[in-house]
Amino acid sequence: MNGEMTMAQQEGARAIAKYLRHSPSKVRRVAHHLRYRLVTDAVGILQHISHRSAVSLSKVIRSAAANFLQQDSSINEKDIIITKLLVDNGPQIKRLWRRGRGRADILLKRMCHITVYVDRKQNFMKHSRNRSKELLVKELKRAKSRAKNTAIEPATNAPSPQESPASSPTSGAKDRTSNNATSSSGSNRSKNLSKSPRASQATTKSQNASSQNNIRSKKGTPSRSN
Repeated sequence: MNGEMTMAQQEGARAIAKYLRHSPSKVRRVAHHLRYRLVTDAVGILQHISHRSAVSLSKVIRSAAANFLQQDSSINEKDIIITKLLVDNGPQIKRLWRRGRGRADILLKRMCHITVYVDRKQNFMKHSRNRSKELLVKELKRAKSRAKNTAIEPATNAPSPQESPASSPTSGAKDRTSNNATSSSGSNRSKNLSKSPRASQATTKSQNASSQNNIRSKKGTPSRSN
């Protein structure tokens, strides 16, 4: 073990119930409400639950508390807290399940193992504080390492502050190209306006009006005889 404490020595006492004929998924729904509670509170909650696994859970919790009181009888029962409550999968019994049309399926009757760890409330609070401090230190170290890895490097192709943009030789060429682009865009707009349908309709109307005026003027003026 390399000088490390076992789980039972570190967390007071424990009790195990094996090969219980309960589905582990259904027992976990009830056990979820009992973790990190006092033993007296947990037993009181289980008395008002109509689930079939409540009886077996209360027995395991009481046996764990009794094991802890055997180690030190000076401890008050109201100061005992449930530090861990594990529901593990057990073996499965397979039975024949008769179905319609001569078919058959396999019916699984599941089992579970319940383990309860119990300790004094003061000891549990000390262990939880120490663990939270260790987790915070680890998170800070990870954050620092991430910040070092994601540090922004300076750009290598950036211009030096001594060189002004006006003094650079490429600035004049850029200005010329920009002027040419603006002039070409203006000419393209004028061409597009001339090609627009409204402009073409206006020109046709003006041509028709001028031709009608010419015809009227020719009809109204009498021909002069020599």
